Amino acid sequence: MAISLENEIKSRFKYSIVCPHCGCNKTVKYGFFNGEQRYRCKECRKTFNAFTGTILSWSHYKDKWGSYMEIISDDMSLRKAQAQVGVNYGTLFRWRHKILNRLYRL
Repeated sequence: MAISLENEIKSRFKYSIVCPHCGCNKTVKYGFFNGEQRYRCKECRKTFNAFTGTILSWSHYKDKWGSYMEIISDDMSLRKAQAQVGVNYGTLFRWRHKILNRLYRL
C-alpha cells in the first residue's frame, strides 16, 4: 500500500486555507503553477500552494515519495532504492537529507 503524501498535504486546506508565512486565513486563489493551485495572502501578499513549507515543496516526483518512504522504513540502501523507485541516486540522497533536516528541527 503506497503512502499518498500528496493527498495528505493537500487535505490540510480542506476546511480553511491558511498562509504558511504569516498564519492569516485571508487568502484568495491566485492562478496555477505547474498544475497546482496557487493562493495569495491578503496580509503579507506572498503566494503559496498546498506544498509550501513541506518536504514535497519543489519536488518533481511527488508521486514517488510514498514508495520511497516505504523503502526507508525497510532500511534499504539508496542504491537498491534507486532501482525500485525509479529515481536518480542524487535525488534520493537529497530526499533523505530533506527528511533528516525536518526531523532534526523537531
